[in-house]
Amino acid sequence: MMDTVEEKTLDTKMAVGTTSYVDRCVKLMRAAYPDADFKITDQHFATGANIEKATVDVEGTEHVGADTNPMKPVAAQCRFENGIIVDFHWTKSPVSASAAD
Repeated sequence: MMDTVEEKTLDTKMAVGTTSYVDRCVKLMRAAYPDADFKITDQHFATGANIEKATVDVEGTEHVGADTNPMKPVAAQCRFENGIIVDFHWTKSPVSASAAD
């Protein structure tokens, strides 16, 4: 059964103004480490053969509080399935090994 024009128009209207996968991943980065000040420097969005699955890689720099030099690299990856985030992990952690002790 084919979608009617009205159904396709409604789908389009609902999509307008929604947050992108990249924006959602960045928001999760900020929520996971709220004390850091992230500056996003690169982002990548990819889908595989299965369009329902997507991967977002976000890279940036961060500093905490008044310590602005040197800025440390940070990166995170988010995986989505059917528009739902199913995995988030740091690929370059904002927390140094010495700070975690």
